[in-house]
Amino acid sequence: MWRFINLRWEERVMYPSSVTCTYGRWVNLQKTFYEDDGWFDQRIGADSPPIFWVGAGQTVPSPSYGFVVDTEVGNEEVYQKITIQEGCSGLWTTGASVVSPIGTITNR
Repeated sequence: MWRFINLRWEERVMYPSSVTCTYGRWVNLQKTFYEDDGWFDQRIGADSPPIFWVGAGQTVPSPSYGFVVDTEVGNEEVYQKITIQEGCSGLWTTGASVVSPIGTITNR
C-alpha cells in the first residue's frame, strides 16, 4: 500500500494488484478493502474495475485507490480481498478469492 496526496490535496492509498494469465482470458475483479482489527475487521471500501483482457503469458497491473482511513490511534493495518472470475467464449468461472498480506499505513 502506498500513501500519497493527489492533485486535489486528498490523502489517498493505492492498493496494488496484478493479474497473470497462462492462457488469454477475460478477467472480472471484485475488490474489497478492510482495516484489520483482529476480531472484527472494518470494511473501508470496494472497487469493481471494468472487465479486461489478459493475453497469454501477460501480467496486467490493476491498482485501486481509496481514501486514507483513521479508525484508531496509531497506524492503520489494511488489506484487500479480491474475488477473481475468468472467462472465455462467454463462459465464466464461479470465482476464487485471494487475500493480500496486511500492510501498514502510517497516520500523520
